[in-house]
Amino acid sequence: MEKSAARRGDMPCIASPSAPVAAARAVVGFGASISVGDLDAAKHVSFQIPGLDTTVGKDMASKTMQANDQRVEQRDIARLYGIDRVRLAVVAWIGVEPAQGMGVFSNDHAKVVGAALGNYVTGANAVHQDLDNTAMTTAIGHSMGSLGAMEAAKTELPVDNLVLVGDVGAPDNVTSVNDLHLNPGGTVYRGTYDWDHVAEVGHGLGWQRKSTADPGFGAVTFGTDGTTGSDGAVEHPTETHDGQTGGKDGIYGYFDRRTQSSYNQARIALGLNDQLTNATR
Repeated sequence: MEKSAARRGDMPCIASPSAPVAAARAVVGFGASISVGDLDAAKHVSFQIPGLDTTVGKDMASKTMQANDQRVEQRDIARLYGIDRVRLAVVAWIGVEPAQGMGVFSNDHAKVVGAALGNYVTGANAVHQDLDNTAMTTAIGHSMGSLGAMEAAKTELPVDNLVLVGDVGAPDNVTSVNDLHLNPGGTVYRGTYDWDHVAEVGHGLGWQRKSTADPGFGAVTFGTDGTTGSDGAVEHPTETHDGQTGGKDGIYGYFDRRTQSSYNQARIALGLNDQLTNATR
């Protein structure tokens, strides 16, 4: 059974499966999603879509911790801008397990992921509408997860922000952000550290998938290589394709806390895109 978890203070609260989760299962079968924070009441919702070789059995716990860390990052920033720190939710979404192994070179499985993700987000939005709650929504795709998110957006992914980190390029028939369908006024963001050779391989070394870094693609690129904020705080650089390492041996992933990547993801989710560091538009 799939469950969603809402965290209140330091104690997790386990709730029954939501309609969006059931919708995802109806499409492709087994999957799981866990929300850190009250998904129904949240005013800012992020959906994290994982990369290659992720499985529910092996990775659900670590992906939930990753979602929790991002919510902590958002709470710290929200406090500075008067945003309600309680009404934030980050969903660890494995509604469909992404491609495994050599599946990185095919777009076929990403299409399945995209269909399920689109159904899930549509269902979550419907619940918010029924509750008369309006939320800013953000989908964050990592590596092959970014390909699945873009596959969803080829038809419709009803989010306000689409964030691609360590992405492996755009899917078939997507040459620019104009081929991606988000909420009206929605924006596509991307961030990949300078030496992410795994992402380059996922692109097919430049010949298989169009690079989202191309100026003509139209995504807003944010910094991931580390910086020092205006307040003097160090934002660590990402130096591995992995999502999280915990800073082992001084190496950080895209979702590790206090990295430039994680801070910028939080700023986007909170609607603070004017606060992005090292951003190019």
